[in-house]
Formats: sequence, structure tokens, C-alpha cells
Amino acid sequence: MDGKPDSFWYVILYVLPILGAIAVSVLYSNSDDRMKFHKVQSSIVGIVLIILFIIGRVLVILLIPTATNFNYSAVFSEIGLVSLILGLISLLLWLYGIFVGIRAMDGKDMEMPVIGKYAKN
Repeated sequence: MDGKPDSFWYVILYVLPILGAIAVSVLYSNSDDRMKFHKVQSSIVGIVLIILFIIGRVLVILLIPTATNFNYSAVFSEIGLVSLILGLISLLLWLYGIFVGIRAMDGKDMEMPVIGKYAKN
């Protein structure tokens, strides 16, 4: 399997960012620069998604104790709003990554706005 990777791996990289990158690293060598770029870019997307998840959980943990001092409904609506915003950002990033993977599968490479600069280096 050290040959040229199948095109469906580009989508797999973005559907399962970190696991896909591990699978591509195990199955294929780093000889394909195009696949290497998408592997790194999808890994960065996966790391950003994990960081957004952790930030959301930490904010929930920090805001819940304040509910004892204030109005419960106000604090829980803040928690819900923060969770909703972070969830929407994560969903949009993940869907955009899948779009990038589909474009890469068709042979049209896309560099994600901020993440692509780091992936090139």
C-alpha cells in the first residue's frame, strides 16, 4: 500500500480528522506531498475542534458554581448560549473541512484560511 493513496482518503481525513491522519500515516508513506498537506491540515482541524470542546466544557464548569449566587435561569441561559456558539463554530469548521476533503478528492486542493498556512510549513 505504499503506492498512490485512493482519493476517498481525502474525505476520510476531514470526517475523522485525527484518526484519519493516523490511518493515512500507517497505510501510506509520506512520499505524496499532497496527501501529507491534507493530513497535517486535517490534524490541525481536529486539534482545533478538541480545543473548542475543552473550552466549552471549562466555561460550563466555571459558570455553574456562579448559579448559586445568582439567578439560575440567567446563568444556564449563558451556558446554553456559549455552548450553542461553540457548537455551531465547531460544526461549521468540521463541515468546511469535509468540503475541503471533497474538493481534494476531485483533485482541487484548497488551503483553509488560517490553518492552511501552518499545514504548508
